[in-house]
Amino acid sequence: MGKVMIALGGAGGIDPDECTAGRAQVLSGYTAGVHGEDDPAPGSMPERGTWNGSVGMNGSITVPAGHHSGSGKITGPTVTQRGAWNSRIGINGRATIPEGYHNGQGYVDQAIATQGGQTINPSASQQTVSTSGKYMTGNIIVNAISLPNASDLREGVNWYGRVGTLKDYSYLAAGQTSFNGASFSGVLGEGAEICYMDPYNNFHRDVPEITGNGLRMYTSTATNAYPHFCPKKSINMTPFKQIKVTGMYTGNSNGRGSFRVELWKTDVDKDLLVRNQAMGWLSYNSASLSSGGVEVTCTTDISGISGQAYLTVMFSNSAYKEWPNYFIKRIEFLT
Repeated sequence: MGKVMIALGGAGGIDPDECTAGRAQVLSGYTAGVHGEDDPAPGSMPERGTWNGSVGMNGSITVPAGHHSGSGKITGPTVTQRGAWNSRIGINGRATIPEGYHNGQGYVDQAIATQGGQTINPSASQQTVSTSGKYMTGNIIVNAISLPNASDLREGVNWYGRVGTLKDYSYLAAGQTSFNGASFSGVLGEGAEICYMDPYNNFHRDVPEITGNGLRMYTSTATNAYPHFCPKKSINMTPFKQIKVTGMYTGNSNGRGSFRVELWKTDVDKDLLVRNQAMGWLSYNSASLSSGGVEVTCTTDISGISGQAYLTVMFSNSAYKEWPNYFIKRIEFLT
């Protein structure tokens, strides 16, 4: 049986099979003939309008499907154009690299003056080695100096670790004898006398006798003779705090006794001094001698004495014997 086609309204029309767009290609909200459907169908393509997006550095974004008005845009981060950016740093310094795009041609360098090693000879004047702000490429060597002997340096002076031992007698007046820490010697013997008054009131000044035991003294209680060791000149006591005199006697117990260290004013009449008069004493102290051959030290405080004073040392015998042997071993003036 055949078909009869009746055309109404003229020839032509849309053949759905000839349409290439489907619903997804037709904007949502609109109806159109689409491929594969006999009747007009609504579109399903979303309307995006002016769609915008943004991405971070080296980031990406997915653009959604749909209809775009063409006015939207995707914005990346704002990057400052630095080009060939350069910088310079000092010693142990640092540079802060600014944010932005760098073309890879810039650099950070360092311009520091250099200085090689050198040797410095000591001198009496201050020397400056100019190393400020410089990079040292070698060592600086300071030559050693020769130290003087300790005996050539004033006592107590520290010269690069070497302490001097040379006694300083600059405080002495012209012609005075020095006693600081001294043991007896011919010089000391020449600068002193053994002074005493005999029972007949005769004044004696004997030359001291230096022996192996020290400076020999003598005394006689039986004859009332009390010899004094008397330096001929006064001594400046200002630098000193103490006097230490070491004495002894030899022989048997008949030599038992004592000795006294005395400081006198310089205006004292020596006749009074050797007569054992106490007038004019500035300071004194005594020590007992009880055993033969045993050294005994008498320490006298002179910290309160300033200026010139006479020194005497007197021995006495408690056994009432004539002329035992007494000796002064040392006299030390201590600061």
